[in-house]
Amino acid sequence: MNEGFAEYSSAGGLDVKTDMFMRDVAVSEYLRGFDQLQGYFAYRGGQAFWSWVEKTYGQAKIGVVFNALRMTRDIDQAFMSAFKA
Repeated sequence: MNEGFAEYSSAGGLDVKTDMFMRDVAVSEYLRGFDQLQGYFAYRGGQAFWSWVEKTYGQAKIGVVFNALRMTRDIDQAFMSAFKA
């Protein structure tokens, strides 16, 4: 989450290299779940995730997620609160 957000912030969203990498991973079915987002995948997958959040819910939702995490100190509760799940 944090590594991906750092990449997302520094690139100003989703860059072409990450987009191509994640598309290749998805098409090849190499990455089958969030539990595999470790190492290099944490950076690329996280960046793609935050870009998706921005495009789907708006950039302000990213702040809502981090604020909810700060308040709850629990990642599951923070996402449920931010996305009203």
